[in-house]
Amino acid sequence: MPTEFFVKIPPSVQKSMRKIPFPWIERIRMTIDSISIEPFQGEKMLGRYKHARKVRVWPYRIIYVVDKVNKVVSLIEVDHRGSMSYD
Repeated sequence: MPTEFFVKIPPSVQKSMRKIPFPWIERIRMTIDSISIEPFQGEKMLGRYKHARKVRVWPYRIIYVVDKVNKVVSLIEVDHRGSMSYD
């Protein structure tokens, strides 16, 4: 049985998630739950977020960082893919 990772959601990400409409927020929450079980499912990123991973939950993206040693997944951003601030 895989070990679960703790998912850390900073206040800025919580605030942006409150603006997401119901049908998508449920899918995003389910995806975050799956990330806690399998954090390396996301695609590796390039550029300034080269240390991060992303998962698409159309039309949104979840960007996160995995700390293998402490078993923590830290969300960096959850937002509509058209308004993401990464390179």
